Amino acid sequence: MTPKDGKGALKPIEDKRRRSAILRNLQMLELIPLYPSRITVNDLHEQLAHKYGYKITKRSVQRDLDSLSEWAGLDYEKKETENFWFRDLIKNKYTEMSPVEAFMLLVNEQQNQNLLPTQFSGQYADHLAMAKAKLASKHKLVDWQSKISIIRGGYRVQDYLDTTPDKIRSTLYDSVLNEQKIAIQYTASGRSKSLSFTLNPLGIIIRDNSYYLVATKENSLEKPQLFLFHRVDSAEAIYLDITPPQNFDLQSYLATNPSGWLLSETTQEIRLLVRNFASADIERHPLGSKQVLTLMANGWLEASFYVVPTYDLIAWILKFGADVKVESPSYLKQKVLKILTKSISNYEV
Repeated sequence: MTPKDGKGALKPIEDKRRRSAILRNLQMLELIPLYPSRITVNDLHEQLAHKYGYKITKRSVQRDLDSLSEWAGLDYEKKETENFWFRDLIKNKYTEMSPVEAFMLLVNEQQNQNLLPTQFSGQYADHLAMAKAKLASKHKLVDWQSKISIIRGGYRVQDYLDTTPDKIRSTLYDSVLNEQKIAIQYTASGRSKSLSFTLNPLGIIIRDNSYYLVATKENSLEKPQLFLFHRVDSAEAIYLDITPPQNFDLQSYLATNPSGWLLSETTQEIRLLVRNFASADIERHPLGSKQVLTLMANGWLEASFYVVPTYDLIAWILKFGADVKVESPSYLKQKVLKILTKSISNYEV
């Protein structure tokens, strides 16, 4: 029983000892690193002695660690004859989130809204609530949304309306992760009626606000195709293993830019003349490999790079209007000119 004086308060010597133990525990927590770094009881005992001057036994350090592990998120790995201790943020429910961590989490959530189905995103709902609570208090980041705006694909992210039902989104993700076939109803662009397909899901491509399922149909197992999430009218799991194409690799498939509507299947040298905003953009974000920028006498910047030409490239060229001029290849120049001529005809009275 803890000695107390006649008024029920701790006796001075016992109070001093209690406060000393609390301080020691707090200082121990400062010395214990976050995973994957670790520290042994011997090293911790030495640091407590050298850094803070504590004269306690290793056994006392071990008892403190056992006590702290129950509420401070400590854990250890046993190797040979020693325990290697560390702080585990996942285990520690009481870990305080810093304002910067809260800010980064909320920014990431805004950038990637609708990225995952509810069954996934719901698992970090508590962390989002903690982040919002943290930034609701007085802090320089408390009003961050009035000072920082995020634009993705040319649109403010909060303006994006996701039209894919969560049940369909969940089925598509599960089919890819579990590598199981699915049956879908799909309404392709320009069609009024949906068609039924049995698919072998291979991956998911997220491009700005568009979500694509990469899959093969049962009658063309070696030909991966793209299916836009928002055009899937229904999706049902079949619970049969997929039949993947031979030597399929999602990263190699991405290198062909399948969602960018290829103009050619081979890498080609592209030469553009750019200026103003176009030159500033291409300097920061190269359009291809081996990009070389050369300042011309007339103030234009010549950009030379190698890429598989796609309609994405044409979109970039048209995006900057009169500040971009195609030099080569000639077919790309003619295609851009044809689009511009047709665009002008749309405004003829």
